[in-house]
Amino acid sequence: MDYSRKTGRIGNPSVFLPAEELFRRMKEETGDFSRYMEDVAEGTYWIYRGKDVYGTYSYGRRNTCFWVFSDRRFSSLEEAKAYLDYTGLAPLTDRIRGSVVIVTPVTGEWTQKDADAVMILQRMAIDCLLDWFGSFGRNYLIGEGKGADFIHDFVCTSPEIAIRTAGALVLGGERHPDRAKFNNSSFGLSVPAFPAYLIDVKPNTLSAYLGLSGMENAVRTEKRGLVAYTSVSQEALQTVSDCSEMTLPEAVQTVYDSFLRMRMRIPVSPGRNHFLDAEYFAPYLMLSPEEYGLTEICHEDGETVDGTVICRWYEYLPEEALSGKADGKIPVILLLHGHCDDPRSLVEQCGFLKLAGKERIAVIAPDHQEIPDTSAEDLHRDMTKVRQIGRFLEHVLKTYPFLDAERVYVTGFSRGGLNTCLQAFFESGRYAAAAPLSGLGLFGVGTAGTALTYGDWLKTGNSCSLPAYILVCGRDSVFADRFGLRSRLKLISGYTRDTAGGASDALNIFRTMNGLPVLSAEEYDFERYPFWGFPMEELPCVQTPDLLFRKGEIRNGTGEPVLRFSVAEGLEHALYYAYADEVWDFCRHFSRDPETGTVLYSG
Repeated sequence: MDYSRKTGRIGNPSVFLPAEELFRRMKEETGDFSRYMEDVAEGTYWIYRGKDVYGTYSYGRRNTCFWVFSDRRFSSLEEAKAYLDYTGLAPLTDRIRGSVVIVTPVTGEWTQKDADAVMILQRMAIDCLLDWFGSFGRNYLIGEGKGADFIHDFVCTSPEIAIRTAGALVLGGERHPDRAKFNNSSFGLSVPAFPAYLIDVKPNTLSAYLGLSGMENAVRTEKRGLVAYTSVSQEALQTVSDCSEMTLPEAVQTVYDSFLRMRMRIPVSPGRNHFLDAEYFAPYLMLSPEEYGLTEICHEDGETVDGTVICRWYEYLPEEALSGKADGKIPVILLLHGHCDDPRSLVEQCGFLKLAGKERIAVIAPDHQEIPDTSAEDLHRDMTKVRQIGRFLEHVLKTYPFLDAERVYVTGFSRGGLNTCLQAFFESGRYAAAAPLSGLGLFGVGTAGTALTYGDWLKTGNSCSLPAYILVCGRDSVFADRFGLRSRLKLISGYTRDTAGGASDALNIFRTMNGLPVLSAEEYDFERYPFWGFPMEELPCVQTPDLLFRKGEIRNGTGEPVLRFSVAEGLEHALYYAYADEVWDFCRHFSRDPETGTVLYSG
């Protein structure tokens, strides 16, 4: 097995080259980038790619990219390399994995043409080569002198650049309100705020940052000579004014550690038509596991769990549990990633790392990418993915006696959501609750002869109760219908013309497990119940800074909630930082009695 596919790192050496050389190579080798070539002026952009970057699955998104705006002109690779060495970014980039793009003005002066070119480069970074441009989550802008002017003048008036900026470090410079060709009033668009650390800037320049959308009524705090303005709705949105004198290399080291590294952008695409159909990126404040009081244990050395082929997984455990100082046993969330995703992406970008630190719980995230999904044909086999994940969980519980086997919860996104359903249906006795996220269904739908059905579960599944939180992305791009649960139900099977269908079958299994009557396709009534298709208790909506969660609940005969439904309105099939809190708000109330095997509700 290719080891790089199991670590997310590709083992590349570092390299420094002009952008046109990279694009020429890519065009010759793969045919990519031809549509960008005419927009890249020679001797304008210089790229340093650090060693051993992330590149497999979606984890390329964790690569960092520093976009450095310099008004210096470099006549040779050696001159550009000398400037890179001056900044101190190369060793930092090697340590954290990623790249540096040095951007110089096309004409010698910063103009709208440079802003347009940066937009194109950033789109390319998202669409192609995640292992060259740091993808979309960790783009940091750096500027000094007239390079700082570029950020002040053009980023602050360009929604498409601002929304992809995880943080900016700006030394000096001056705001010129009339320089940008486009501004807020041009299209009626508001430029979103982006995290910015400003060193030695004038009051009018600071005011421009505080006037961006999202910084209204920001909270002002002062500490050790720094003045910080923090958005009341998004803690990651912060503008810091620093009057100290620092050189660029000093600022890079200081501000990266204290400010930039804790900020990232999550692509959530809530369908708000931001800046002419470009993607939407939510700002997110993400500390390291240590800062959350957690210990991250990485299993990447090829160790295989007995009875499985799982050989890469990540554990996030409260420090007090490992030291024997925990107050009782701690709950466990088993987190299953989606197709072509990486376990760490889900932990970090869906809020589970922050949740584990806040609630003092354990999060376990295995890589199950290369294990074939379970179908009807192999339900009887001992090495199905369903059974392997169950054995993996058993291994973790035996390894750490402080984990509470009575409070184990399984959740996952997309393909991980489908696997969450299968764990719930065929390994249900291990869990106190399940939470499939944007993946309600059974595998094999769309493949005649292999589809898992409600009938398959009746023959081989577990009949014990298991409460479930079911989330659907309202504009899930995997399915055509964009309203409510209809986007996931597939009420009529394309092969049997009966009430099979992956999601409706899965929902009926959850109903049966929890003592509720099943629903045939004919019983769904979207005229009477336009959003859900069936009656349930409506719950208060949850409003985040980006979107609205519409929620409902079904209770059993004793009045206990057993199924909760949530639709993230307008959200595409995307990771989102609020998932973890939503899952925990439901699951935390349940435990499984070790003697009777029944699920207990704590209220």
